[in-house]
Amino acid sequence: MAERSLGGIQSEVPNRAAGAETPAENRHPARYFRFDLIRVFAAALIFIFHYNLEAGSASQGNLIRPYGFGKYINFGPLGVTLFLLLSGYLVAVSFRRFSGQSGRGRASTVFHWYLRRASTIYPRYWVCYLVAALGSMTVYQHVGRVILLSILGLDGYAEFSGVNTYYQVGEWYLGAIILLYLMAPFLYGALHRKPRLTMILLLAWYLFFLFFYPRQISWFGNRASHFGIDSDVLLRVLDFGIGMYIGMYVPKIRTAVLLPCAAAFLIAFFWDVPNVVYPLTGELSGVSTFLAFLWLGQNIERIPGKMAQRFRTVISGLAKYTYTFFLLHHVAIAGTMRAAGDRMNQPAVYWGGMLWTLIMTSILTVAIDLGTNAAAAKIRALGKQ
Repeated sequence: MAERSLGGIQSEVPNRAAGAETPAENRHPARYFRFDLIRVFAAALIFIFHYNLEAGSASQGNLIRPYGFGKYINFGPLGVTLFLLLSGYLVAVSFRRFSGQSGRGRASTVFHWYLRRASTIYPRYWVCYLVAALGSMTVYQHVGRVILLSILGLDGYAEFSGVNTYYQVGEWYLGAIILLYLMAPFLYGALHRKPRLTMILLLAWYLFFLFFYPRQISWFGNRASHFGIDSDVLLRVLDFGIGMYIGMYVPKIRTAVLLPCAAAFLIAFFWDVPNVVYPLTGELSGVSTFLAFLWLGQNIERIPGKMAQRFRTVISGLAKYTYTFFLLHHVAIAGTMRAAGDRMNQPAVYWGGMLWTLIMTSILTVAIDLGTNAAAAKIRALGKQ
């Protein structure tokens, strides 16, 4: 039976024409372990990457710590790619479920979906922003209109683009994901109507932008010194689109996909590419790792026994805090580096600093999440009275 959905599109995706079944996640809104596994793994990669990056800088480059796998795959970019793919996947799932439960018209459904997304992003972001500002004793004088970028969560993205803002937390990724969410209803509609054509156009745009970007750098001057190509939302829309396509049309990752995934990862691992096409290594490693972890997660979900259940419970428990952890981790790392000074090249200081940063970020994360959730619950209760 056809159901109303975003953009007036039936929520019943034409899976038979695409040769796929309706994903189980669309039928059951409960949390899935495979997604939690990807969240925790990606967050760990980003934390290690940023800590090692800052540690190397604090020790004048004397500290040699791994930033990635081999020579060409960095932990941080890989973690970000996994988050973008997962975000696209879950957006596709949420569109189907949200529109199927809605009796509203097209514009109203899109508007309420945006409200739902905003309610998951902004409360914790605003609290983390205030905590970071207070922690650094930042005093804003002569606040201008650019503070709106901080309120909207776009300040990190703008800062990386060469705009002076009141940036505190979130980095470029938060701004990029907000912009991708704004594009999401249109991308979902295109993938629903013409999935293959849409993916071809996204890939063509990606390749065009990839080779066009060096000229764009020369045109926009200082933007290039702050903003790398792999941080540009105009390039990363492909990751988001691939995630949405998988969420809509690939209900199950079969074991046979592991061989091409391993081949793609090894190509990215050993491929000494020119700088102009360097993001391709991140794309190959990111998509292959994402598919492999979906396969791994869906198989771990089926393992019986208490030990397996405990493992799933621990991972899912950690995954609930990954967003706030991501917002805060770089602030905590910066504080550790200031305290350590030039001693970060000492193993005890390095490992002790990493443990201390992890503990402090985790404590702040849990406190902010619990406090924000409690406040939101009280506000909802007051609204029902």
